[in-house]
This record gives sequence, structure tokens and C-alpha cells, in this order.
Amino acid sequence: KLSSMRGDAEGSLRWYQNVVPPREGLPGDHAADLAMDYNNLGTGYYNLSRFNESDAAFRRGIELLQATFGADHPRIGFVRFGQVMALIQLGRFDEARTAVVEAQSSLAKGATPGTPNPAAVNIDRALALLEYFTSDYANALQHINAAIEVTRSSSPVSLAGTLLLRGRIELAQGDALRAAETFRESER
Repeated sequence: KLSSMRGDAEGSLRWYQNVVPPREGLPGDHAADLAMDYNNLGTGYYNLSRFNESDAAFRRGIELLQATFGADHPRIGFVRFGQVMALIQLGRFDEARTAVVEAQSSLAKGATPGTPNPAAVNIDRALALLEYFTSDYANALQHINAAIEVTRSSSPVSLAGTLLLRGRIELAQGDALRAAETFRESER
């Protein structure tokens, strides 16, 4: 994680590639921790645009969590959210839609009423990206606007990325003026 935080995505990925496989064979009950390592491995692959490997790592993490906690645990939703993003990049949109519903269901199991999902899990942003790639720009804009409201209390970098997606959606809708405003807002 430290390598990743320092911007060394390849170093982070190498660490997880070297550590995760040997941990599979360790005795004892550590499946939940190993599943989260697979989540981090999946994120590392995703950050390097290695989406097939990312999906495989997320799937393994989900398998381990399901074997440990059952089919519908909040951690599964967290890992499945990463998988959703990989599936979108792979163009497997129907699978991504199904996985979004599963992620929402799992996350809801652990949610405290009235509180949002963890900042890293912005379902509306994922849905906006999915709708953008499937050319459903009206729904994409609706989802991205909801995502922006959640993201405003998050990091400035997350907000900038979310605003950039809104600008891309607006541009795809043919609204170049609004897109230009959004792109300027993302730079602040």
C-alpha cells in the first residue's frame, strides 16, 4: 500500500504478486485477510490497465469472502465494486450491471442507516461510467451528478476525476459549453 500511495503502482503490484500466492498455502483461518490482499492485487492490476488480471484477482477475493462469510457480506460488496470497474473497462457491461446490484446489496448489509458507502465505493460514479460507455448519456449525467455530491466531501483528486467524467458525458451529449465549464471546475 505504501508503494501505491507514493505513486509506485508497479512496485505495489510486485509486492502483492510476491506475497499473495504463498499466503494461499498458509495454515489457519486467514481467508478474509487474504481476500483483501486479492482486492489490493486487483486494484494494482487495474491501475496498470491490466483489466483481465484485475478481474481475476477480484473474483478470487470474492470467492474467499463468500467461503468465509456467505454470499452477501459488506466486504464482498467492497471487492465487487473493484470488479465492476474492471468489467466496465473490459466492455462486459451486462456483467458489470449485475455486479453493481450485487455490490449495492452486500454494502447495504453493513451500512449504518443514513451514512454513505466508504468514499472509495461510489456506486453512482460506477453507474455513470457504465452508462457513459453504453451511450446512455442522460442516465450517466444523472448518476454523475449524484456522485459529485458524495465526492465533494472526499479528496480533491477524487472530485476532479469525477468532474472530468461529467465533462466527458456533457461533451458526448453535444453540450461543449457546459463541458468546458465542468473541465475548468475540475482544475480548481
